[in-house]
Amino acid sequence: MTFPRSKSRTIIVGAHTYRWAVSGPDERFVQRLRVEHATAPAQQLVCAFHNRLHSDDAPITPARVRALIERALLRGWQPTIRGPLFELAPCPPPDPTRAVLPAAWFTEPEDLTAPLSLESWTSLDPIRRGFPWVHYTNTFGRFRIWGGCSDIQIGTLFADLAAAQEAPPGSSRDEVLDRVSRVENVDAPEEPIFYIRAGRVLRRGDTILLNHGCCTSLDEWVEWRDFLESGQSPWNGHDPGSTAVLENDRVVFVDQRRVEVSLSEYTRLVGALEQDASDFAMRVEQWLHRHCREASVRDRIIDILRRTLSLPPTPPPAPGRS
Repeated sequence: MTFPRSKSRTIIVGAHTYRWAVSGPDERFVQRLRVEHATAPAQQLVCAFHNRLHSDDAPITPARVRALIERALLRGWQPTIRGPLFELAPCPPPDPTRAVLPAAWFTEPEDLTAPLSLESWTSLDPIRRGFPWVHYTNTFGRFRIWGGCSDIQIGTLFADLAAAQEAPPGSSRDEVLDRVSRVENVDAPEEPIFYIRAGRVLRRGDTILLNHGCCTSLDEWVEWRDFLESGQSPWNGHDPGSTAVLENDRVVFVDQRRVEVSLSEYTRLVGALEQDASDFAMRVEQWLHRHCREASVRDRIIDILRRTLSLPPTPPPAPGRS
């Protein structure tokens, strides 16, 4: 369907820019929100708001559009791949006074038509004191590590890192982030990494088929990348102790359910996992540019994060460009 570009607006979600527009009400007083990728439009997202003009429903604000885009991406919308309209029911307007995090387990029944996805998800303890940026407090942090992380999620992650580094209360942003950047690695002092509690989750739609346990970290995602070559089962924590094994030229995910995939499908899943890591690094860099004025501190944090994610260092700027 033709997108009304002349009446559209843009919004950045994660590492991508999207274009969105809201139609006027039709004869049934239905308004439709349409969203597409700004630079590589393919599959369009559509959300219908019924009788909104004759109710107390909240306006369709950029914050609400952002929430719908994030929800659609989690449910399998692929904006840069051609496909039929991706229809999504409207969710309630976001309430900034409440910190609502995804449940540890999704309870919706499995949708066998939804694609599989392998993702890294955090598992952070509640933050007991404030830091000089927006973050969740007094609630467990559980969210996906990818380019779609919101500011409050990244802020919660850095609050967790700052708490681990015992950043002094009342310090400025630059002082706290400077303390974060001075993390030490006993095993390799010249190549420090961040210890970020996270593990791998295998998901089909809104149903988690394989969940990570405790005592697993973000940097261990490379064990999933190297699994087919090494043959060594990746570590994904214990309790529930989910893992993956090779059986007869297939990869079997073992948890409370047993899921078998072909080697080519596993390669696709791990490729998406690696793309998540790369997009997440770019998203954090965007956040740091707004919250850290000291370039040396910012660059040090970015270098440590990219090393944690086993990504190549940030390339230097092209000659003649800042």
